[in-house]
Amino acid sequence: MQTVADFATAARNAMSAGFDGVQLQAGFNYLISQFLNPRTNRRADRFGGSIENRARFLFEIIEAVGDHVDLRRVGVKAGPAWSETGAFVSDSGALADSEYVLGRLNDYNLSHLLLMGMMVDPTGGPLADLADDEMFRHFRKVYQGTIIANVGFDQDRGNMLLADDLADMVAYGQAFHVSNGGLGPTVPRSSHEGAQGR
Repeated sequence: MQTVADFATAARNAMSAGFDGVQLQAGFNYLISQFLNPRTNRRADRFGGSIENRARFLFEIIEAVGDHVDLRRVGVKAGPAWSETGAFVSDSGALADSEYVLGRLNDYNLSHLLLMGMMVDPTGGPLADLADDEMFRHFRKVYQGTIIANVGFDQDRGNMLLADDLADMVAYGQAFHVSNGGLGPTVPRSSHEGAQGR
């Protein structure tokens, strides 16, 4: 598939340009998510139907990227949490689908999984049990590699997540108004022993 080859070319180009690594965006509403999502993936070929088929696109991309980039320099951003609007609303299969996908990531020696937390209140929905930090508690048992927690963190919550060993690192952004133009103020390192060196 040409699109799989395009991901590999983009990764190779990034590394040639001096990047330290690349991250595949398999979360939110982007292309890989559109393959993973049974509401948007209406294909009748080997990329549609079962979660094994819908996830094939992601795994073929990882393998193609791995032909050009050491997978220890490749991360994946993913998780069951979507925008919960339009076609990207979690259904009763969302948790099992994500368990399959994130579990299969263990087959690759990746840099990290950037695990997206809930972007909206899941109360009453199929992911209600993953509210707050339960998302990270649940998937810590599924994915064995480095987990970077993402979405809605401030310093205190991030430090608590690290202290509870629910993630290895925390990605901050929106709360600190981070943009490409300037990284803004640096978050001071926690004095908590569990967060040292992370």
